[in-house]
Amino acid sequence: MPPVDDDLQQACVDVGAEEAMIVVAGPGSGKTHVLCKRIVQLVEEWDVPEDAVLCVTFTTKAAKSMLLRVKKMVGRDHKCHVKTIHALGLSILKEEYLHLGFTDHVSVPSDAERKKLIDAIPASSDSPTPSLLPIIDSIKGGSRTYVDSSDDFGLFYDSMVALYNKEMKKHNYCDFNDMIRLPLKLLSENESVRKKHASRYKHILIDEFQDTSTDQWELIKLLVAEGTGLTAVGDVNQSIYGFRGANPKVFEKFYDAFPDTVVKSLERNYRCDPDIATVANRLIKNNAFYGGANDFTAKIAEMQTEINLATSARTHLGGCDRIDESKFTISRHHTVSQEVASVVRAIKTILESCPMASIAIISRMHEPLEAFRKSLDDEGIEFVSKVAQPLSQHAVTQDLAAFIHLASGTTDMAHLRRVLNKPHRSLKAKTVIERLEGSTPETCFTIYDKLHHISVYGIQSPRADSTKARQTQGSLLQYRGFDKVAVSGSSGGKKGSETERVLAGLRNIYQGLVGVRRAAKGGVVKGVEHILRESGYGKMLGAKKEGKEK
Repeated sequence: MPPVDDDLQQACVDVGAEEAMIVVAGPGSGKTHVLCKRIVQLVEEWDVPEDAVLCVTFTTKAAKSMLLRVKKMVGRDHKCHVKTIHALGLSILKEEYLHLGFTDHVSVPSDAERKKLIDAIPASSDSPTPSLLPIIDSIKGGSRTYVDSSDDFGLFYDSMVALYNKEMKKHNYCDFNDMIRLPLKLLSENESVRKKHASRYKHILIDEFQDTSTDQWELIKLLVAEGTGLTAVGDVNQSIYGFRGANPKVFEKFYDAFPDTVVKSLERNYRCDPDIATVANRLIKNNAFYGGANDFTAKIAEMQTEINLATSARTHLGGCDRIDESKFTISRHHTVSQEVASVVRAIKTILESCPMASIAIISRMHEPLEAFRKSLDDEGIEFVSKVAQPLSQHAVTQDLAAFIHLASGTTDMAHLRRVLNKPHRSLKAKTVIERLEGSTPETCFTIYDKLHHISVYGIQSPRADSTKARQTQGSLLQYRGFDKVAVSGSSGGKKGSETERVLAGLRNIYQGLVGVRRAAKGGVVKGVEHILRESGYGKMLGAKKEGKEK
């Protein structure tokens, strides 16, 4: 973020309070800084009441950060409204629920509650897919990623959406899409309600405007009363949420609604190294937005092009005389799985000359990261995930749950895959699972049973000698720790071979699970304590985590 205001930023801040303005901004150019400064100036210099200022952000985290910045600028608490568009819509729903046919205050159900509600609809049993939630959300969000409405499946899914909406209303529930869809419907059809809400704001600011969908823009527009100012800040090149309905054409729609719009630009990059900006701009040239459907769109495209050139050739960090081409590889992939496979192959090559801690995978969205986790596990490559998640979804919580599932007798290989290299054992998930399935008889139903069988007989052809297995089981129970690999049995491979290493790792895991079972007799907490203390997992966490996170 820029340490001081530059002239381009100040020009945006100084535009009149009742004006409509679009700020076309490049990366790292101080977009958020401009919005915060403009909020302060609206209140302190143009006498706009604090609680008559509304700033709409893309994420909850951004909303909290922006409000903290405004408070820091003024040196006290500030009463301006800073919230996501969905939080704004939900606040309208909670206030006006009776107008929309709800019988009580609206609440937001969890995905588990929504799934339970869908399963209770008799027609859901006819679904050709195991999960209806993603399809329903896609259709309600205006995207038909999963389904063609012209075929029989499409007609079925459309009818399921109608039944789902009916059940949601019966339970006074609203989902993520309803937070936009229902307020938009209400304000479009009920003028008195629209005027009531619109009268509350004298200036509305929109952050990350390029990520705004058509419906979200229509909702915001309904809240703009006569004399209300409007500021939108965005970067057309960063519009990547098309699958959620985001549409960079909202810049056009803004201008159509407010023909006297003031257009400003921010082109000084305070964040990126010139090399990075230049390579990014090579990708940007492929954006479909360029070309301009009308004069205004053409003007925006021209401004973006100028910003691209400026951020490449002149940044706050210094000039850019030469790009080291060897630093960058730009590739195109048609699917997430192709991208993941390509990146993991590159990582394996890099690891031959670079330490593991010097490699990072950065993604704009969370969804691809799970595919990366699975692939890295399959290749036996150790990694640390730094994605912020609720406690129930935190990697450590899920790891501990996987250990307990395995000790309890699960058949789901996903649990074994998750903890196979925690602590690190250099095991490839695909190889381990193939050996585990290929060396155990059908009578070994659970993963725990399979691990027990291999610990007794080794990795070899299945043996039906269940009597010997029962005789040996008693001696196996004496082992408590994860680090003791003293169970007898054929290895099925030469010492030091991959088979021997896999066998040692699986015996190691099995012995630990035996200990977890014993400890868990004193309660789940005792079982978890055993995992942390004896498995090496707690030691692994201590080496990777510091301070509060530890």
